[in-house]
Amino acid sequence: MSVLARLTWVIVVAGLAALAAVGAVRLLGVPLPGYEPPPPGDVASAAIETLPEDHLYIVPEMAGVLSDEERAAVSAAAAASDPAVFITIINESSESGWFIPHDLRDQIMVGVDLPGQYLVWDGTTYGTSGTLGGNLGYIDTDLTGKNDAALLRYVDAVDSTTLEPADEFDYWGGLGGGITAGLLMVLCAYPALMLVVGIVRVIAGRSFLLPGRWRTLVTGRSA
Repeated sequence: MSVLARLTWVIVVAGLAALAAVGAVRLLGVPLPGYEPPPPGDVASAAIETLPEDHLYIVPEMAGVLSDEERAAVSAAAAASDPAVFITIINESSESGWFIPHDLRDQIMVGVDLPGQYLVWDGTTYGTSGTLGGNLGYIDTDLTGKNDAALLRYVDAVDSTTLEPADEFDYWGGLGGGITAGLLMVLCAYPALMLVVGIVRVIAGRSFLLPGRWRTLVTGRSA
């Protein structure tokens, strides 16, 4: 393989790693320097107005997800938690000013601008979370079970942690930690994909290594 071809492969892999790193930063709820989310729509604006006092906002379409008593209990627990928890329950099927729940989470975090843990949940298994004002490490967003019990379990998990000063390489926290997570994802996913492809090829009676440039990249010589 020529030097130019090898350089091309390095650039492609580095580009994919960079994209994965940025994606990991966003998915993990780590603010990017200078990042501005899309302008808030109706849902984000209503949440931004409600959350500082109530710590719980539920879109009208999802009003039945909690009874009045359950709603009061979740709101009180979220407000009493240290760090505070800000919960938004949405109906993801509606068009409400965001592309994915991560966009809505970012809009709310920027608009409320209070330290704590932010959760956006559409009533399914997992929610979308993010931390403002420091690092909490990993908080499981598995919200299976009865709605109020699941949300209270999440609040308890946040309350049992401490909002630490932002450390760029804290576990899954900080900008550096998020970028590192993305790079690790690429480094682990690529060999795993090649292993699966190789096994399938062996089962089909072919060589484990892909022909052409793939084999040359691995072995350093042409097939």
